[in-house]
Amino acid sequence: MTLERATIATRSSEEQASSSTSEQSSTARFVCDYCGQCCTGRPGGSGLLLWTRGNEVRYDEPPLCQECANRITVGALLRWSWEQDGES
Repeated sequence: MTLERATIATRSSEEQASSSTSEQSSTARFVCDYCGQCCTGRPGGSGLLLWTRGNEVRYDEPPLCQECANRITVGALLRWSWEQDGES
C-alpha cells in the first residue's frame, strides 16, 4: 500500500468517525499539552509519555492541538531523515 492510499484510507475512517460523533466533538474541550491553548473539538493528535516505576510501565497520551501535532510530527520526521543521512 502506498503512502497516498494509506492517507486516503485514514482520512475516510476519520471522516466516518467524526460524522457519527459530530454532536459530541462540537462541545468537547481540551487543553493542548504542548502550548497550553484551550481548544474545542477533537485533538489534532496526541503525545506519548512513557515512564517506569519498579516493574510497572506507565504511559500517558496527552492531547495536542492540530498546529502542535503537525509541528512535532514534521520535526520528528526531519530529525529521523537527518539521522538516516548521517549513517550513509
